[in-house]
Amino acid sequence: HDQAEAMTLGDRICVLYKGVVQQIGTPMEIYNQPVNIFVAGFFGLPPMNFLSGSIDFEGDKPIFYLIQAKLNLPAKLSSRLLPYKGKDVVFGIRPEHLSLGPIHGQVESAIQVTVGLVEPLGARTYIYFTSIDGVKLVADVNQCLGLHLGDTASVYLDVENFHVFEPGEMG
Repeated sequence: HDQAEAMTLGDRICVLYKGVVQQIGTPMEIYNQPVNIFVAGFFGLPPMNFLSGSIDFEGDKPIFYLIQAKLNLPAKLSSRLLPYKGKDVVFGIRPEHLSLGPIHGQVESAIQVTVGLVEPLGARTYIYFTSIDGVKLVADVNQCLGLHLGDTASVYLDVENFHVFEPGEMG
């Protein structure tokens, strides 16, 4: 049940939920290509961030709509996202794919957040946020740039590294 031990020592891992096999694969396959929300949220520390919303398009550009915000997604993802057009989905993104500044070469996809906790860990810092939509997020960054409890900031999502899940407990 220890994820770090499983990733370090295991060649193949089997993830179970309520006695049912969810995914079998190498540690990196499970981390990078989780088959559902349970696996995505269970594997990785801190766990994957989840944002509920819907996918739509403005011309050929996909857009992820949250309650009070929208994320522009690169046009090159259109074919991947077309099956989800007009549907509610859960957008999953790992903490290391959130940034406090724009991500070079990407469509700008940022959401406004309020800082809840800054947890310095030496070379890394975990920053816990609440989005304008009330979603709890955590970023794993190199430095916190002087953020403190209650500060507002823009958090940029690396939209090249997201996962799309169906809504629901298992997704």
